[in-house]
Amino acid sequence: DLLPPVARLYFTGRFGPEFKLSSVQAAILCGIGVQNRDVDELTKELGLPANQVLAMFNKAIRKISISLNTIVEEKETEALLGGEKRLKIQKSVEGMRNVAEKTLEEDAAAAAKDAMQVYNSDKMLPPEIANDDTLMQYAIKGSDKQWNEALDGEINEAGTVSIKSVREKRKL
Repeated sequence: DLLPPVARLYFTGRFGPEFKLSSVQAAILCGIGVQNRDVDELTKELGLPANQVLAMFNKAIRKISISLNTIVEEKETEALLGGEKRLKIQKSVEGMRNVAEKTLEEDAAAAAKDAMQVYNSDKMLPPEIANDDTLMQYAIKGSDKQWNEALDGEINEAGTVSIKSVREKRKL
């Protein structure tokens, strides 16, 4: 039963100085909660009918319940991110909010543009390959314009596309 500990909390003043019960309510709480008496003994001692003793006891318990709920709410409010802790967390959330300056689509488009620039330049190949003439003779040549013109044109029966050579002709 919770009544004895609650009665002890009231009589030791743990509910705070602003919490008060009437003298009859306090007497009933003392009799039932601290002295472990039943309602019949209290009715004889206080000279009140049993229904009135039970009604006063009910009012006292409701008042105590409201006070306990208020105390719990105050403690929870204190525990909820208050003061400096709240400001610190708000700053970290603001820092996380603007992580990406661009949307995913913008970032992908920029990366694709950069990749195409590298692909279309000679910088795509490592310098040791780009400077090796024996390997570069097998590289596919042609600019985007030349490839677009070739692909817009008709494809021969064998399914191949030809682009005019841009390299110098060999001298014999």
